Amino acid sequence: DDDEGDSVEGEGEDSVEGEGEGEGVDDADADADAAVAITDEYLDSLLDGASCLLLQREIPECVNRVLAHRASLRGDVTVVQDAGGDDRPLDGNMMETIDYLVPNESELIRLLRHCRHELRERMERRMTERGSAAAAGEAAATSSSSDEAAASSAGSSAGEEGKENDGSGRDEGAEAPAVDHPYGDPDMDASLVDHLDNTVQAARLLQSHYGGGGKTRVLVTLGSSGSVLVHADPSRPPVYCPAPTLPPGSTVVDETGAGDCYRAAFAVALCEGEEREGRRRRRRSVAACMKFASAAGALAVTRKGAVPGVPTREEVVALCRAEYGEDWDAEEEEEDEEDEGEEETEGGRGGFSVAAFLRGALRRFGPRRGDKSAASSSSSEEVPRGGASADNENDETVEEEEPFPFLFGSRLNSMKDRPDLCDPSSPPRTVRDWVKRQSKVKGLGCVDFNYPQHFADWTPAEARVALDEAGLVAGSVCLRYPSKFARGAMNHPDPTLRREAIDMTLEAAEAAKVLGCDEVVVWSAYDGYDYPFQVEYDDKWTELVDAFRECCDKYPDVKWSVEYKPTDENTRFFTIPTTGAAILLVREVDRPNMGLTLDVGHMLMSGENPGQSIAMVGQLLGGRRLFGVQLNDGYTRLAAEDGMMFGSVHPSMALEIMYRLRRIGFGGHMYFDTFPQRTDPVREAEWNIERAKAFWRAAGTMDERGVRRAMEEHDAIGALNTVEEALGRGGGGPCN
Repeated sequence: DDDEGDSVEGEGEDSVEGEGEGEGVDDADADADAAVAITDEYLDSLLDGASCLLLQREIPECVNRVLAHRASLRGDVTVVQDAGGDDRPLDGNMMETIDYLVPNESELIRLLRHCRHELRERMERRMTERGSAAAAGEAAATSSSSDEAAASSAGSSAGEEGKENDGSGRDEGAEAPAVDHPYGDPDMDASLVDHLDNTVQAARLLQSHYGGGGKTRVLVTLGSSGSVLVHADPSRPPVYCPAPTLPPGSTVVDETGAGDCYRAAFAVALCEGEEREGRRRRRRSVAACMKFASAAGALAVTRKGAVPGVPTREEVVALCRAEYGEDWDAEEEEEDEEDEGEEETEGGRGGFSVAAFLRGALRRFGPRRGDKSAASSSSSEEVPRGGASADNENDETVEEEEPFPFLFGSRLNSMKDRPDLCDPSSPPRTVRDWVKRQSKVKGLGCVDFNYPQHFADWTPAEARVALDEAGLVAGSVCLRYPSKFARGAMNHPDPTLRREAIDMTLEAAEAAKVLGCDEVVVWSAYDGYDYPFQVEYDDKWTELVDAFRECCDKYPDVKWSVEYKPTDENTRFFTIPTTGAAILLVREVDRPNMGLTLDVGHMLMSGENPGQSIAMVGQLLGGRRLFGVQLNDGYTRLAAEDGMMFGSVHPSMALEIMYRLRRIGFGGHMYFDTFPQRTDPVREAEWNIERAKAFWRAAGTMDERGVRRAMEEHDAIGALNTVEEALGRGGGGPCN
């Protein structure tokens, strides 16, 4: 295709050139202005002696492309592509050169969404080229927001290739082969079978979209549900591996890096014991490799730290034997390297719906109401922040909605507002009462606690029990320093009080770990000044940098997030008053677990456009350093923080916030920092959740070409038209 964007070509050297346009690729990471020329000799020097090349998507795609292309040409290096990292479409050429694509479930969902956008563009090109009414109908179908339309388009594309089948990889009318239970366990729970069926079908749709996926097998990790591998050859049954039980006496301590450990162990297992016989290979079976990887990932969560948590080979083998039997790796696999991937098919059972898969997967993500074990039993890397509550599983309107990939939290203190709406015999007086009341909010997934404010009458451990009972999880712990630090917290002029404030901040990290979350948000109402000449600016800055470095170093598995604010009734000028200053602080602290939280109201108070602020973070720090966003709105009067409902005052800004969060690959959770006061706080939180979802969906359906055209031309009317169309005035958007 002309707009595939990048190509690999050359004899004697590999050349990668970007043509500059690729929907969903961040400008900061695009290959548009890059041209890389690397000799085959240099690439061979990197690959000589290697059995496996493990790639990930947090480095430029051009690097992955040239290495995978060279490894594929050599034929002696297995290429494994981790799908984590930047949220960008797959390069179609990559699917012809990699052997294993390894996404978790949320990453598979994002890749399918990109397929939908590419299918829409493909249909639009057909309409232009043919000029026929039939092609126009195809374009209209794929332009709709329905994921079923994307699946239908993929099916019609497969039909054009002459691959008519029932979606299972068999010719229509052919007798189904006699097989045992598709996943090896006749007693498997029906809901898990359905889960695996949908996952397999989704992986096959992804392969079909990229021309059958070439030789690429898709290995999807499912957290506590195990993992499943889908071969490139649709006639081969999928391979399922259940997650192992932790050794006796072991508990989940730190889930950081568990998914990375799985992928690395899988690559190691692939390499071991491989023998070549001409053009055929004999090696450890892929099922055994998955068992080895699952055991490594399970053991990794029992220790603190991503690197220290990596288990030894002896420990992994011992768990494999205990869980899967002494002969766990006895089976070998023999395959012809030329044969796999010859057939190209959509795969899956007839009637497969992308929307149904996305919706079903989303309901499985995170803890459900009443599921007391979910918060501690699944890996945070495999389970994205987000999901619908069980309350709306029967809501037919969900059928047409794009799943929302993040957890929602809302201001816990607002649950004490409007006590007249509660049972008079049990008004919401305590934090426990507030949590119980907040659990009634439809669509809410997490609770953010203030420290030490919310722990005066109970402990973090008791709060964790209350969360489990409510079917919620902790989102983060937010610092709220008491008034004794009125002259400053972590940059107080008194070294004794400054030390006390730092210790309190570290205590918040301990509370977060007990609660089961990994993020501490630091906002101090007092780190600043009121008058010129009142403080030495350089000293105050340095004290904050040093304090954050100490926190990051003492708790490397905790994400430390600075939340800035320009002004407040307690502090007229803050040491960190803008997004730019917060970015500079994160850079100077220079720790991988240091990031920031952006509050919409604070950005408005600073005179900033929130969309531009989010883009700055993505460009200068990377989207993953934006640990959280606090959503609200306001009238932007001088020094006023109104805490209005999200998108109620600035709908176009709310739309751009969601658009920019998509662009930078935001991966945190969303929190509503609003002040209902005279409004039912439960209904207000539910309204915020529905509006946020609507703006997110609207941002995902924007005409990307129209947006880019308006930006390139600085076209105000064009920009307003795209906003008007996306917001759905006269349609069904968030402002209608």
